[in-house]
Amino acid sequence: MNNKKIFITFILYFLFCITVNADCSYDERKAMLSDVSKVEISMEPIQNQDNTYSFKFNIANLTDKIYVNYYNTNNGIETDVTDMDLNNGVYSFIDDNSYYLYDYEFTFYSANDNCYAKEISSKSITKPIYNRYSENINCTYENNKDFKYCEKFLYSNYNLTIDKFNEELMKYNIELREKELEKEEEKEKEEDNQDKETNFGIVIAIIVAVVIVVVGVIVIIIKKKRESLR
Repeated sequence: MNNKKIFITFILYFLFCITVNADCSYDERKAMLSDVSKVEISMEPIQNQDNTYSFKFNIANLTDKIYVNYYNTNNGIETDVTDMDLNNGVYSFIDDNSYYLYDYEFTFYSANDNCYAKEISSKSITKPIYNRYSENINCTYENNKDFKYCEKFLYSNYNLTIDKFNEELMKYNIELREKELEKEEEKEKEEDNQDKETNFGIVIAIIVAVVIVVVGVIVIIIKKKRESLR
């Protein structure tokens, strides 16, 4: 008998939860989406005393109508954050892992009584890898400033080694030189075309001048002949 009562109670509780979630109105969902759009999530690198890097995440502008759950895809740990956890309007946490690439998934839920824990939206932020090869002396040269392996933080797992760094740097410099040569060739072609156009213009001007002189001479001759016939 007791088991039957427990079962009935559980069913009623389950139905009540469904009813509560079903009561989430269009206006409430619209208001929650508006609240979520105002939430700011940012990440900033912090240099430590030992020259390693940590990454600080900031969550701002949470309201009492929503809360956010963030999930670390590397270790599987997830944490709920509500407006009560904010300090001067911001909740912050620090990740000290600078050598592994993974995501943080942020999922927003309703904190409204009518539709509590209803998922609203989600977004992901990739925590990058600190690239120790960015301190390589080759990265200080101006022509290598756009070399991808000279970036301080990498957002792809390249499994970088010093041999690969040097190999890719050589390829990059060869490609860079080839592009420079192509630009020089294009510039020379443009200059040649401009010279040809200039020379062509000079030739046309000379031809026009000659024609004008010839026509003028012919006109003068014709006039003199007519005057002599009179």
